Amino acid sequence: MIHSLRNLGVLAAIFTLFTMGRLEAKICPGDTLYTQAEVDAFVSSGCDTIDGNLVIDGVDITDLSGLSHVKYVNGHLGIINTSILLINEAFAQLHTVNGDFFIEDNDELGATTEYAFPQLVKIGGALFIGGNDALFRLEGFASLASVGADLQIIGNLLLAHISAFPSLSSIDGALHIRYNGLLNNLDGFNALTILGDNLEIVGNSVLKSIKGFGKLASVDNLLITENPGLESITGFGALKSIHGDFIVYGNYEMVNLGGFYMLHEVLGEMHIIENPSLQFVTEFPVLESVNGLYVKYNSSLLSLSGFPLLKYIETTLQLWKLYRDFHY
Repeated sequence: MIHSLRNLGVLAAIFTLFTMGRLEAKICPGDTLYTQAEVDAFVSSGCDTIDGNLVIDGVDITDLSGLSHVKYVNGHLGIINTSILLINEAFAQLHTVNGDFFIEDNDELGATTEYAFPQLVKIGGALFIGGNDALFRLEGFASLASVGADLQIIGNLLLAHISAFPSLSSIDGALHIRYNGLLNNLDGFNALTILGDNLEIVGNSVLKSIKGFGKLASVDNLLITENPGLESITGFGALKSIHGDFIVYGNYEMVNLGGFYMLHEVLGEMHIIENPSLQFVTEFPVLESVNGLYVKYNSSLLSLSGFPLLKYIETTLQLWKLYRDFHY
């Protein structure tokens, strides 16, 4: 009897602690904060769960340091059009954003540090990082494992390096890396295995190498276009299938196209067009079929020897040589 009472007492204590923990959580409705005063007032509320959207939008806003108690945002999270210089530990406990997450048009934002979002594991919607003209350092997503829609990193003029996503294994939508003016290498997606839509690497004017997709097995459309400084692509060693088109266009410094050791099918068309320094297309050793193959306006091209097993071209084969003899 005494033993049973003791057990009941232990259970009661555990239940009390659990209940107290639940009571300590503070749930607040969503809000849009337009001024620093509104941010400070929100900080003083102590909310850790936002039942709706939390949007921080205003050039008056310079300090987000008090928001570290926020753990869950059940809607969208936006950091938009502020004058903050740095995101360091402002969201140190943030775990989940169930909607979209926007970091957009913050003209003074120079960096998101490794401590910016260290516990963020899941974004249920899209992640958009764009139009931050001073952003040169993008870190702080070390624990992020999944994004439920598109991930877009677009128009960050000073961003030189992307290595912020070492744990990201799943993107249910597309991945767009576009028009980041100083981006010079791309190696930050080494854990990515699932991509639900297109991969587009477009218009990054000084990008020199792509080598960060070593676990990605399939993609819808793969576009590597208008990166005039791109010299090499070595990051797709596990890619087996492209469900749509594969387009390599307007990469003026690229000499060799290769590194696709496992690619065995392109269900759409393959376009290798207007890469004027391209001399060799190699290292497609198991590619067997494409729906159409177009190789045009590559004025330095010497060899297309990289397709030893290519047997099926379903519709069109166009090989245009301009100035040099080359071997297929």
